[in-house]
Amino acid sequence: MPDRQKVPFLQKVTCLRGVKAWQLSLRVILLRCLLVVGLLVPATQAFAATSAEREAFASAFRSAMGDVALYDTLIDGMNIGPEKTPLFRRYFQEVMTDPAMQQRMIDGMLATGLLDVIIASGNEEEAMRTGFSLGYEVAVSITTRGLAKMSHDDIRSFFTLMGQAFAQVEARYCRVLMQQQGATQEAQILASFAVMRSLDLPQFRSYLSLSKAALAAELSSVVPRGLPTPAQMDLSNQDFVMKFEAALQELDDPRAVVMSLSEPHSAADEDFCVAGALLFTVLAGMDGLTGQWMRLATLAAAQ
Repeated sequence: MPDRQKVPFLQKVTCLRGVKAWQLSLRVILLRCLLVVGLLVPATQAFAATSAEREAFASAFRSAMGDVALYDTLIDGMNIGPEKTPLFRRYFQEVMTDPAMQQRMIDGMLATGLLDVIIASGNEEEAMRTGFSLGYEVAVSITTRGLAKMSHDDIRSFFTLMGQAFAQVEARYCRVLMQQQGATQEAQILASFAVMRSLDLPQFRSYLSLSKAALAAELSSVVPRGLPTPAQMDLSNQDFVMKFEAALQELDDPRAVVMSLSEPHSAADEDFCVAGALLFTVLAGMDGLTGQWMRLATLAAAQ
């Protein structure tokens, strides 16, 4: 095993700046790692934004969510294996036929003004890509907000699972999962499928369970928690920085993590895997109130 390389102070500062930027852009990572529950948005059924046509769009969306052939098309392309496929199919069908979930997604898509844009473009292929992307983001946004309403133990379990996923997923997908810009929608979707393939069966069951519980929490009347105060965040950040620095120095090559956070274009795919696993593992490992506050703040930054 090679000697561990100490990271000079300047490099640590640069790395921690990268960590802060990463936290603020966690939405990007969650968009690619959380379960994709909105991939079947029927963008080709979009209409102009009159009241009657909005209702027609909503009706078309609900109809599409009951189309088993659409489910088969999506799931067949995921290649998640014979054990996971029936679990995902059951989960997906339960989620996407839930009237409350359907209405929340419809409201989210209509609120963006997407329908006017689609009609103005006159480009059905572009409309499909836009609707595909929007449905993906709306669904993940619902899930992320729901996570913040769950118990602190469940939130911690989610961060633990994310750290495990980064340690197990194929290295070529870690760059897409971590980078803030430059990934195509197709690359994002493929990366999210890769995450699901990387999980063993118990992890996958936990993944589905947490995702379903997060959706249920957001769709319920559960009141969101208040955000940590500035004083609480100061304490949380101090705790996080201390633990992250300690974990960084335990790595055989801490400079690789620094490189992925501060100079991503120069980093190898494997460096992003190590960085993602480290960041989520440190966040999951924080105990007490500072850990709870830090995880809540991280989820809030992702919304």
